Formats: sequence, structure tokens, C-alpha cells
Amino acid sequence: MTALFPNKDLCVFLNQSALNLNYVPDRLIARDQQVQDVVGVIQNVFRGGCLDNALIFGKTGTGKTVVVKYVLKEMRERAKEDSLNIKSVFINCKKVNTIVRIIKEIIVNGTTAYLAAQSKGFISVDIHDPSNPSQLDLYTGNIDGIRIENSIAYLADASLGLRMVNISNPSNLQEISTVTLTNGSIAIDIQDSLAILTSTNNLVHFINISDNANLTQIAQYNTTATNMDVKIDGNIAYVSGGKDGIYMIDFSDPKNPVNSTSAPYNTIGSAYHIYIDNNYAWIADGKNGLSVINIAELPDPSSAPEEVVASSMKTISFGWTWIPLSLLSSGIIASMIIKKKKFQKIM
Repeated sequence: MTALFPNKDLCVFLNQSALNLNYVPDRLIARDQQVQDVVGVIQNVFRGGCLDNALIFGKTGTGKTVVVKYVLKEMRERAKEDSLNIKSVFINCKKVNTIVRIIKEIIVNGTTAYLAAQSKGFISVDIHDPSNPSQLDLYTGNIDGIRIENSIAYLADASLGLRMVNISNPSNLQEISTVTLTNGSIAIDIQDSLAILTSTNNLVHFINISDNANLTQIAQYNTTATNMDVKIDGNIAYVSGGKDGIYMIDFSDPKNPVNSTSAPYNTIGSAYHIYIDNNYAWIADGKNGLSVINIAELPDPSSAPEEVVASSMKTISFGWTWIPLSLLSSGIIASMIIKKKKFQKIM
């Protein structure tokens, strides 16, 4: 036996793995309430319901990461006992360090995650073992947005425009077709045979995608704003236009899109990203934080949408730091109390 390495019994540590930054203990001390609060966010998955979204932030070292990892570990073990196909994925935000990469542009399809990694391209990742994700393939480009239908990924490329990629084999991503747009595109949404993309040069592009081999731009709309995001609801495209607010574009006739209101809805801050659920638009509104508007009466151009707010926000306390949970996933809006008042800063 070699004498280079000491006998493990001579180590002063009872369990040296506990010093690893990725270590998750079997039991957490003095974090019972925080554990239960996080459990409350995801427990609906065992009842056939939808997961809530949660944003947790606070001082370094207060236990945010270990609490979440601990709960997810317990979730996986419970899912295994119940023979449920439930997985979790951990992404280190220090390595994948932009909002676009982390939050907006991750789409999970079965056991594969697809990432819009901006200048790093379009990446497919095998997540069948969530504790050990591995990259499958990389499609080069400057990818800001993703939408997936069947086995095709529609990509918003900031340097080119629209890209269509065959993802039937996630290990071999194959380009199908492209459309070059002035100033490229930074966001995309699709409905049936229509793709709508935004560019930073004020233009919203309408592309016919019914023929994969012959993509055709059929119209464009000038918002006069710096367009950021786009979401489709019915025959209305909601476009976040930065300081101009939200444009509501009626594309009942895709070849002749028109603004459904006399002017964009001017949010208090600067509208970046938008999420539509039932009659409400949830807007990442820059320094104003989260704005919510009632869009039920649209597209009546005579009335502006009514601003509303979720009056209750759940919090988790780590020491003296308060961490709000932002509940924005489909199906949970009905459980929130909506009132006509301005947002109150709670931190």
C-alpha cells in the first residue's frame, strides 16, 4: 500500500464533505419556517396542480440556497416514493449571469432543457439526471428568444432575425430555415402559422411560418419605441416598449396590423418583459418593479386599461432580511387578491 496518502481515520474532520459549497445536510437547523414556506410554493405538484414561481433574495450566508436545495432534495425523494416523474434543475447564477439567460429563456421539453444563451448560442441540455445536467449540442447564433412547437424551435436572433431549428434529436440541432430582419430580433411569440418578433429598431415583424422551407414576412408595425418583449393573447400582440409602455397590436388581419388603442399604455416605469394571464398583463416595469394592468376591456380604444395590483405578497424571513415570493405562474392569479390601488414598496 502506498504511503503517499494518509489513512482516512487520521483526518480531524468527522465529515469533510460538509465543507463543500454544494453540501446539503440531512437536517437544517433553525430554518424550519423557511423550509415550510418553500414547501408551500411547490407542494401543489403532488396534488396535480401547477407550481408557483418564487423569487428569493437576501443577505449572503442567510441560507437561501441550502433551504431551496434541501426542499428540492426532499421533493425528489417523495416523487420517487410516489412513482412520479418530477425533476429539478439547479442553475448557478454566478456562471449564467444575465436575466435573459436565467429566467426568460429556458424552456424544458421532456428531459431536455433549451437555453437562449445570447452570444453563446442555442444550447440543448440533458436533464434526465437533474443533479448532473450535461450539454447535448450547441447551435451558434446570438439567441435572445425561444418558442417551441412540436419538434421545431423558433429562435429570435439579435444579429440575424428568425431562425428555425429542428430539435427532434436534441444531440444534433439542425437549421431548417432563416429570415433576415433589420436589426435582428430580441423576442418572439408564435400562434398557429404566425410568428411575431420584436426588434430594437422600433419594428414588430409578422412572419408566415406555415411553410418551413419558405418563411415569408407579411407585415411589420412601427411602434416608435425600443421594443423589448412580445406576448400573444387572442388576436392581440402585447409589445413592451420600454419607456413608452405597452403597445397592443391587433393582428386580426395579419397583413395589416393596427394599434388597438389610440396610444400605448404608459406604465409608471419602463416596460421590459410581459406575461399575460387571463385578463391581466404582468409587466417587469424597470425601477417601478412589477406592474399589473387589467386588459379585460380591450380592444376598446376609448378606454385605457385599468392598473391593478396584487395586494398580498407572501414573505419568507431569513434573519432580519425579508424575501418576497412573486407568484406569477398560470393558475395562481385567481388565488391572489386584486385591488385597485398603487403598488406599495414593502422592503
